[in-house]
Amino acid sequence: MDRHELNRMFDALTPAPGREEELLDGLLRDSRRRKNPVKNWKRIAIGLAAAVLLVGTAAAAHYASISIVDSREETGDIWLAGGIAYYPVDELSEEAKALAPKDALSAGKVFESWQELEDFLGIDLMNNPLLDKSPAKRYSIMHTFQDGRSVKGHFVLMADSELTSFEANGCYEIGELDINVDAYLYTDKMEQLGTFTENFIGYVFSDDTQVSWEGYTTAGGVEAQVMEIQRPEGVRNSAVGAVSFNGIPVVVRVHTEGNTQEARQVLLQILDSFQ
Repeated sequence: MDRHELNRMFDALTPAPGREEELLDGLLRDSRRRKNPVKNWKRIAIGLAAAVLLVGTAAAAHYASISIVDSREETGDIWLAGGIAYYPVDELSEEAKALAPKDALSAGKVFESWQELEDFLGIDLMNNPLLDKSPAKRYSIMHTFQDGRSVKGHFVLMADSELTSFEANGCYEIGELDINVDAYLYTDKMEQLGTFTENFIGYVFSDDTQVSWEGYTTAGGVEAQVMEIQRPEGVRNSAVGAVSFNGIPVVVRVHTEGNTQEARQVLLQILDSFQ
């Protein structure tokens, strides 16, 4: 099982800001790679119809905007799905291709800024002036590998051993709210495998967690999905937004110690600031 087959976020584990990845990296993410998913999955709040966009200087790629798949009755998960285009590996920088580990499932590299991460990758993932002004100071993100290695920083790029996918993580803060931004880039090597269901992140919630979601159109006209996650008293709550830019899904998670109202307001400001 490789790293990109491990992508479920467990609500039962609600660590301090910035420690989700440290604790969750390596937990089960295997169900999303199956060609034939569980029957009767309910696709909720489906976004735009399939579109055709140019990917870099390569050929056109088809993808639909992000949707939410509610499979709690079957598998216990709520998934974010779609919004994916497969980027040719040749579009990546030589440095990014060299990041792929030769003797491990995944590897990571730490950067001083999101822009520096994008320059290393050779592909623009997103553009958000509000986030650019709000890098985190209070906390970092950490990935721990199965062999005990780890990387920790405010901006981290992860690559799997087969170069089928990259995951970029950024830490930000606005006021007292901690914010994580994750961008997922999939390559044509993933498409060639033919086993990816395009359910790229799954959440498993405890029974006493209240979850709601709805579609949202940003000020820039981008279709998004917005989730509010209200957990039991004493546990952090979150507002989560998911958008796709040129076939690169971007997930914004705003964490709060209070109710989700303030977190949602800040989340919508972030979504509206994407360019």
